[in-house]
Amino acid sequence: MAFMDALLTLLRGFLVVWDLLTWPVYQMIYKPWDTLANRKKQRATAIKKTADEICFESEEKESELYEDMERNKVDTMSSVWKWSVNRYAQKDLLGTRDVLREEDEVQPNGKIFKKLHLGKLIHVKHNYNASTSYSY
Repeated sequence: MAFMDALLTLLRGFLVVWDLLTWPVYQMIYKPWDTLANRKKQRATAIKKTADEICFESEEKESELYEDMERNKVDTMSSVWKWSVNRYAQKDLLGTRDVLREEDEVQPNGKIFKKLHLGKLIHVKHNYNASTSYSY
């Protein structure tokens, strides 16, 4: 019993020394003071408060995405969809795969899982005419 107590005390001492040696490295890598400052930063201001609603306005308006949306007068969800389709016309939108075959895989506990063997991934590009069915 005394041996275990001595071993635990030795381990506890080693861990205290380890903490003291690695703490400055942790501080340099993770910079917890930056995380704390970001949490305290005000990101929005309430511009309208009533009994039924509250409206906020963002503090930061310098982003390229925000400015592009303002230039194109994007103000509804429908216009967001049209704007994003036009902006990202050359990027992949959705991907589909053909199911080549299905197998039933029996587990040791008796459950049966369906195993799908899929074909090659085929991407659909952003195209307003083809993609309007996804937005409504």
